[in-house]
Amino acid sequence: MVVTLFAGLVPVPAAAGGGCVSRPEHRRVEIGMRKARVHCIFDTQGDLVNEGPNYEERAYDTCPRYKGVDVFAEYENSQVLRKSWMPGE
Repeated sequence: MVVTLFAGLVPVPAAAGGGCVSRPEHRRVEIGMRKARVHCIFDTQGDLVNEGPNYEERAYDTCPRYKGVDVFAEYENSQVLRKSWMPGE
């Protein structure tokens, strides 16, 4: 008996909806990823919250399904330093 396993790539949509972030999209973002790539995954540039030399923090809107969740990403030299997905107030 021969068993063949296929580990094909399944395309993932760039965004769950225009200009909002879904949980799966957030999970795709990795530390060290370029900001331009994050914006491509999220399909939005978000809003600048904090800025300094070689540093910025951006807030992103979540899709309606995730109401009450705040999404942030911190960038150093245009690379992800930290990301967060947390219940809002």
